[in-house]
Amino acid sequence: MVGKRGSLVVAVWFLGACGGQAREGDHADSRPGAVEERRATPSPSFRHDTPNTARSPQGVQQAAAAAGSAAPADWQSTDDADSVALGEDEALATTLAAMAESQGWTMEQAERYHAGTEAVGAVAERVSAERPDSFVGSAVGPAPEDPPRLYIKGTADAFIDELVASSPVMIRVIDQQPFSRSELDARQAMLVGVLQEVGYREFAVAADIERNGLLEGDVRVIPGLPTTEQELLPRIPASLRDAVRITFY
Repeated sequence: MVGKRGSLVVAVWFLGACGGQAREGDHADSRPGAVEERRATPSPSFRHDTPNTARSPQGVQQAAAAAGSAAPADWQSTDDADSVALGEDEALATTLAAMAESQGWTMEQAERYHAGTEAVGAVAERVSAERPDSFVGSAVGPAPEDPPRLYIKGTADAFIDELVASSPVMIRVIDQQPFSRSELDARQAMLVGVLQEVGYREFAVAADIERNGLLEGDVRVIPGLPTTEQELLPRIPASLRDAVRITFY
């Protein structure tokens, strides 16, 4: 359940029935938080991702690849079938062109999307580092014209307002969110623990910051275990129960 464009979703995946090594996502503001503590227990591996925060030509290349673009954008085929490495600007231009084609956008729209991603990513990094108790996350899209968004627990203070005001791209601040990023990590870890304790072995857990940190779980059915959300809810702590959606498949 790695997220759709337009909402930053923090996801934790568990696959298989055997224990494995934990792996962190490679995004700039991907932090395992409370989930990191689960490494000490026998459990399948997990991946902890924060989509829509790519902040480099390489990151945009990854986003374009996810959107359905073809071969790596930093290589160019020549007439004699050799490949030559492109410079950073050329690689970015090639990637944006591939993104525009795959999404049905103009080049200007792809550039606007990239600029918004870069701008909100830079602000998010500062807020995450200097206001960790307030930081929730950031999001872009789904349309390139949509302003990038910064999510804040409680009220955005003067430091956050000044960062946003100095951005080269207009950023919407969506404050009064109920949970910080670290709190979302802890809530996810709690739900993961419940699902493991019940006996599930293949599932995904995500927190959608665009829906007040709603926890969403996709769970593979195992005979003999609960197969509906109603059956599972009594096993979920009361502090999570009103903000959880479980889908079985």
